Amino acid sequence: MRRLATLLVAATLAHAGAARADALLLDQAQQAIDDVDYATARKLATKALAEGALPRAELERAHRLLGESAAALGDDAAAREHFTRWLVLAPDAALAPGASPKIAGPFARARAAATQLGAFTADAAVARERDRVVVTIVGADPLAMVTGMRIRVGDGTEVSVADRRAVPAAADAAAVTVTVALVDR
Repeated sequence: MRRLATLLVAATLAHAGAARADALLLDQAQQAIDDVDYATARKLATKALAEGALPRAELERAHRLLGESAAALGDDAAAREHFTRWLVLAPDAALAPGASPKIAGPFARARAAATQLGAFTADAAVARERDRVVVTIVGADPLAMVTGMRIRVGDGTEVSVADRRAVPAAADAAAVTVTVALVDR
């Protein structure tokens, strides 16, 4: 009779060390917005987003900052795109009271688009099968933001997968820890 394995799943969007550095960039971007330096804010938030190591709350924040800075710079298309991503990730998101019409306009149009799309609920489901683990991305991803996964099984071996399903090997009948990070583009 086979012993049941213990699985631990931690679905995240990033590694903690890199996330702290990117959070600092987002803090600087927020300060630039507070200082009415929207071009610098856009550059800093874009850099943080490009690093690809933001946890979900910081990813939401990056899209908010990018939406605000793009709107303030008159780039309504980019503002709507980032606001839509923010609202799909955080459907209850709202601008600060008293936001200027230049920012509130693209945000309102993004809210209408995001309402039609629905919320982001993607997560990782993990199942154990004898000598392997089956990891599948489940839930809704209306903007197709998730492009794959980083999976760490047991001994720290990490594999990147550009797919919605992966089947890494795991010692038969052994307890195994599985960490899954959803990767966005």
